[in-house]
Parts: sequence; C-alpha cells; structure tokens
Amino acid sequence: MSFRATILTLYPEMFPGHLGTSLAGKAMERGQWSLDTVQIRDFATDKHRTVDDTPAGGGAGMVLKPDVLARAIDHDASVDLWRRYQRGERDVFTRRLYTLKGQQTFDEIKRKYDREPEFRTAVDRYIADFEKLLADVARTDRDRTVTQSYLTSDTGKVYTMLAHAAGRLS
Repeated sequence: MSFRATILTLYPEMFPGHLGTSLAGKAMERGQWSLDTVQIRDFATDKHRTVDDTPAGGGAGMVLKPDVLARAIDHDASVDLWRRYQRGERDVFTRRLYTLKGQQTFDEIKRKYDREPEFRTAVDRYIADFEKLLADVARTDRDRTVTQSYLTSDTGKVYTMLAHAAGRLS
C-alpha cells in the first residue's frame, strides 16, 4: 500500500526537503509513499497572483481568498451537479466536481475540517450563513434561477466545497 501526500504551498521548491532524507526518504525511494505539491498561486488571477487576504472583521493572520479557492472547482460540473442534486439525485458530489488541483485542495480542506476544531467551527458557521441566505432567497424564487445563481457564484462554489468536505452533501 502506498501513501500519497499533497502539500498546498507557496514554495513547492522546498519539497521534499527533509522529507526526502532518513527513513522517510528511503520509504519514498522504495515507492511506499509519494509527495505532490500544489502551487496555490496557480489559482490567482491578479497581477501579483495574490492568494490571501486579511480576515473579515480583522484579527491576526491571513485567510485564503474564496475566489482563488473557487477556481479549483469545475464551473460546468458545479452547475450540472447542483441541478441534479435539487432534482433529488444523491451522491452526485462524490463524482467529478473538482479539477485535479481542486481535488487536492478539497482533500486538504477535508483533512483540516476533520482535525482542527477552530477551522471546523468557522466552516460550519460559513455553511449555516450561506444556507440561511439560500433559504431566504428560495422563499420568492419560484423557478430557482436566483438560487442557482447563488450556488454557482464564486461564493457558492466555496460553500459547495466546504459543505462537501463537512459531509453535508451526500
């Protein structure tokens, strides 16, 4: 059995670094595990390839920009999958939704959601707020076109990835 690690980073040239030495390095050489890196700037589109911003409401640190994350999701697949999900089809999000790099991003978000209580709390709050917005819109959106627009917007794509990682979409 082989283990595959994916590291999202601004500095892919730093890897494998120390992970390529000692026992870990020998295991890598034997094919017992492998390492992929994803340059998160590849998803940025501005002149400076910006991937982070200050947190909403202030505070220390930086957060990944939602539009950068949203580009990791295949837009056409997202539209199709939401339509099918709204018609009652289940397990549609376990099929092809993400680009290759987007799948790697999803996997990392899922791991972080499972391991870090603070991250889980922030994700759950985002999901709840977005679902409240959808419920408010749905009350007057008879043909679901506005709801569909919200779900396939960049913010909706972030919601989709986070809700999927949290196990809310099955």
